[in-house]
Amino acid sequence: MPIFGSLVAQELVSRVIAARSPEVARNASLLAVPFYLIVGVIPVVVGLLGSVVTPGIADPEHVLPTTAARYFSPALMVVFQGSIVAAILSTVDTTLIASGSLVAHNLYLPLRPGISERHKVLANRISVASFGVIAYGLALSSDSVYELVEAASAFGSAGILVCTLSGMFSNFGGEKTAIATLLTGVGVYAVQAHLVRSSHPFLSSIASALAVYAIGSLFEGKISESTGAPDAAQ
Repeated sequence: MPIFGSLVAQELVSRVIAARSPEVARNASLLAVPFYLIVGVIPVVVGLLGSVVTPGIADPEHVLPTTAARYFSPALMVVFQGSIVAAILSTVDTTLIASGSLVAHNLYLPLRPGISERHKVLANRISVASFGVIAYGLALSSDSVYELVEAASAFGSAGILVCTLSGMFSNFGGEKTAIATLLTGVGVYAVQAHLVRSSHPFLSSIASALAVYAIGSLFEGKISESTGAPDAAQ
């Protein structure tokens, strides 16, 4: 889930798209790999060592702060806790701004062409604030941070993953197929994770989205051939 979900994560895609050339985007991504692995392995190592050096912790989410409190001085604990809070707030800030901007620019602004720049800024602010309220509600309804991270990484990313990889490496499919794939990924994950309580909801949603994309591409291609219309993907 972290691997497949990160491929289409907003913080990665936005930086790749913002690069001044394909070469810069590719080289930057490759150079970032070792740094990503080095930084990512730190909490993994701490988690593995924490169960040994501080055994008997009932809640797994307390391994990191408990281990830090045991070995850090009070001054280092202040720095540590500040770093944790800063990392969380930075992630939340980026996610809320990205979500609000996508909704405002892709859904609202096309319905209101010709509005002023002041109105556009106001629409973005309202959208970001609305997502903040939604995030607050989700946080209150969740039982753990792990559950929130899992849902954020998996919900909706299956369909986006299939559409992105298919669009990058093939000319199959079109707009209707992509929409059906996105809805399938969201629907299957929601059912598998919250109703059926499957042990592998994310993999099930990826498989379902891939199947819908393949079937939809075949039907959309046949319809284009029968009507003589150009392929939507081209």
